[in-house]
Amino acid sequence: MNDDGLYIKFGTEEGASGRAGEYNENLPLHYIEVEINWDELEAFGTTTILSDHVLIPDDAFLEKASFIVEEVFAGASATLDLGLIDTDRTTAHDVDGIDEDIATTSIDAVGDTITCDGDLIGTILDNTTPMYLTATVQTADFTAGKGYLRVYYRYT
Repeated sequence: MNDDGLYIKFGTEEGASGRAGEYNENLPLHYIEVEINWDELEAFGTTTILSDHVLIPDDAFLEKASFIVEEVFAGASATLDLGLIDTDRTTAHDVDGIDEDIATTSIDAVGDTITCDGDLIGTILDNTTPMYLTATVQTADFTAGKGYLRVYYRYT
């Protein structure tokens, strides 16, 4: 973080391509899609910010979210939480508010789709800044897997 509160990257991290994007679908519905790779997630118990390129607006209504498996997830007893963190990168808004405890057995086949049902789904976000999407691995680390998180929202 620089003195202005901006997150600055250096070296190869600065030139890394984004793995997320925002799309419009039947205005006013928007959705963000972000790729989640097992080998880019922090060790279990530590929250990972999924992308620096897209943000959920601070007063958005979270319509729905889903997680779609492209490559089979594996990892003993690993579970996955999906949520939001403030742009200061340290203040957790709700790191399991999109979905909590997605078990490895629920995402162990290509095409598995999780309909997220966390506390923030179907609510208006009450925050003063936009937020980053996060993933937190619990219990044990994943050893394989890739999927896409889609979060649908409306501006309020």
